[in-house]
Amino acid sequence: LEVINLYKKYCREILGEEALENLIPRFFKNKKLYIDAANSSWAQHLHMKQTLLLEKINKQIPKQPLESFCIQIKNKSLTME
Repeated sequence: LEVINLYKKYCREILGEEALENLIPRFFKNKKLYIDAANSSWAQHLHMKQTLLLEKINKQIPKQPLESFCIQIKNKSLTME
């Protein structure tokens, strides 16, 4: 939970408020933070800032370092009428 809260804090700081609506952290397991991205564009934004985010988060939690993000793109379902 601490890793997720730190991710939210620094994601907002680095990528902006809108990023938190489009890059949703799901869970932290085996030194990886699993994130659902709204689309490939947001996944790319996170990927480009990954090193900076990891450095900031790991400064706060040296005992349980975060090694990487696992980003899954969540396609929005389409309603057919």
